[in-house]
Amino acid sequence: MMFKARLEKKIKKSIEETVSEYSTSLPKIVEHFFCGAIEIAPQYLVIWYLFDRDSDLAEAQASGLCERIRRATVQHLKDHGYPVQAFEVPKPLSFGKITIRGNQKEAEELKAVLKNRKISVAFTSKEDIESKAHGDYRLYFQ
Repeated sequence: MMFKARLEKKIKKSIEETVSEYSTSLPKIVEHFFCGAIEIAPQYLVIWYLFDRDSDLAEAQASGLCERIRRATVQHLKDHGYPVQAFEVPKPLSFGKITIRGNQKEAEELKAVLKNRKISVAFTSKEDIESKAHGDYRLYFQ
């Protein structure tokens, strides 16, 4: 558990620095959080930044703000000593003889997660959460 606590401290500090760095940028980040199975491996981390409206998210993407925030977040994580393997582009996995039984959509999602074995910085809007999950964050981010 100590390892997870140390990683969480580095993540929180990195997010705080990024949000502070972009506090005067428009559109504004209105919320942020992180989740993942970092206790299994530090690369299983997703950091979410939320904008208020869908139009704010579209503007942030079009202006390059999302990409600048993503790069700043990764740099802050590196500066705070987050494990380097979390940033390395993994060698492609081959699923040659592996069969995942059950729901095909879930199987494809699992394969995508296994192939993308590095941290992720993602963006959405509170408006999208409201429209797709009636404001239920747990349901939206499942």
